[in-house]
Amino acid sequence: MFSGNANLKSLFAHWFTRSNDTVDTDPCTASRGWALSIASALALLLVLFLTSPTLGQSANESLPDNAQLPDDAIWQFGENESPYNGIYKLAYSTDGKYLAARSSDNIVTVYDTKTHQPLQTFAGHDQPIQCIDFSKDGKYVLTGANGQRDDRKTEHTKIWDIQTGKLKLDLDIQAYAAFFSPNGENILIMDEKAVNTIRIADGKLLVKKIWKQSNERPLTMSRNGNRVAFYRSPIAGRVYNLSIYDLTSKSTTVLQGNLNQPKYATFSNDNLHLAAIFNRDENAYLWDLRTRTQFVLSGHSERTAAIAFSSDSRFLASTGLDDSAIIWDLLTRQKVKALDAHADNVNSVAFAPLDAKLVTGSSGQKDNRGIIWNLNSLLFSAKEIEPPKPADANAFKHLWIRMSARPPQHALVTTRKLALGGVQLIGFLEEKIGVSTAGVDEDEIIKLIDMLNSELYSERESASIALKEHGPHAISLANQALEKATTAETRYRITRLLRQPVVRPPIDPQELCRLHRSIMALEMMANGDAVAKSAEAARDVEKRAIFALQTLALGHENIDVANDAQAALDRIAAKKQRSL
Repeated sequence: MFSGNANLKSLFAHWFTRSNDTVDTDPCTASRGWALSIASALALLLVLFLTSPTLGQSANESLPDNAQLPDDAIWQFGENESPYNGIYKLAYSTDGKYLAARSSDNIVTVYDTKTHQPLQTFAGHDQPIQCIDFSKDGKYVLTGANGQRDDRKTEHTKIWDIQTGKLKLDLDIQAYAAFFSPNGENILIMDEKAVNTIRIADGKLLVKKIWKQSNERPLTMSRNGNRVAFYRSPIAGRVYNLSIYDLTSKSTTVLQGNLNQPKYATFSNDNLHLAAIFNRDENAYLWDLRTRTQFVLSGHSERTAAIAFSSDSRFLASTGLDDSAIIWDLLTRQKVKALDAHADNVNSVAFAPLDAKLVTGSSGQKDNRGIIWNLNSLLFSAKEIEPPKPADANAFKHLWIRMSARPPQHALVTTRKLALGGVQLIGFLEEKIGVSTAGVDEDEIIKLIDMLNSELYSERESASIALKEHGPHAISLANQALEKATTAETRYRITRLLRQPVVRPPIDPQELCRLHRSIMALEMMANGDAVAKSAEAARDVEKRAIFALQTLALGHENIDVANDAQAALDRIAAKKQRSL
């Protein structure tokens, strides 16, 4: 009955020894003491029986009590009974349906995020798993380890079938970083010297791109496999130089060095930022890869343990050995929220791709939980947020100014207010960001697009000129027409129109920040967050929000704004696809 419960056995042995050591020499006192001891022993045996895993529940199935969730948490999972068997790696599937967690015993458990139940456990690595990734269709999960440098035979990359739990592919390739390709047919694996493209169907090596030049040590790569982050061994002054190698241009970018050895690095989804943490360092480091500017994110009191970007590249999360996790705003590089619910080292973190969720994982003697957090309540405050009343131009002007406020909590709450009040405020927002439909004759634009296929050259040319004068609205509608174009002439003229940038005055940093916050608000509106009195009004806001995002994506001269808007459109489409 005591098998599998060493702690309780030792407790019983300790009690038995202590009861014998403290027996009173007085007969009466001794008999009373033995009676109490026997009663205590019986009570202890009852506890041992009730908690024994032989009752049909293994020790591994013990889960935290979700009735006592931390504030802003949705769900918690893991083992609290097994000291140090905590969570060291977390990853969401592309559609957010699955969550994978790697524990210290090197087993990966895949959970269904809707039912919160474990689906499969995958074991097969004898070295710590460094990489976890899901295929886009959610059929497979990848696990990768790089092992020790003097024990290459243990280094493997494995592909598992989530539904059957069977091993589909076993590759003897060390994995410092590994991702599924966008088409789901291949996997990209960065080993110690190259980026390998492997076909999933048969495990055949398709492409091998060498990135290593001399004494570089690998850290990570971008999801598309085009960039590799690495560091060089210490040089004068024991500085570790963190660098990026571009496999397309075959060029190297040297970033600022650090006295400590790099521990982990990751690229943002838009490939505009790199974040890294270092051994014996309580800070997280962020680089803007366009300017090579380094930002030091200071907030942990002990060494950092993990970092992760949100899928929209708007936030960064860092964790530390101070039992905390911190959410950072990438527009201002300032702290948004600190999470202190864990009682031990927080060694892993991940954002959900499509849902407003963040998961953190802890490991230690007191806490081995994973906690899933409500990201909306963390970012936008737990207090109820109401749209401004009355929603006039002055109210909007106040909101617009606050969208670049610091600290970022104020700007994020304002962004949420703008999204909720979309029915009343979207007209002001459209005008401010230059996508207002007021005075736009949509029928006229559609007529001009149809004229691009005219038999007369003069009509085609005049239609092209008129569409260009209509600006971003013509660009948005023309892009939609491009998919339905039936002739080469129409496709050519629409493509030429789309390549024409919309001329706007230069954007100052604060205004640029507000534009990015506006895209965030428009994405919320397009996902149905706006408060509306009728279904018809809600659909109108969603339609206008999507149109505004399309216009920014296709017609804005600032490439970061355009890419941000397009990424928002992609996430909106992915959410709709998931709901079908």
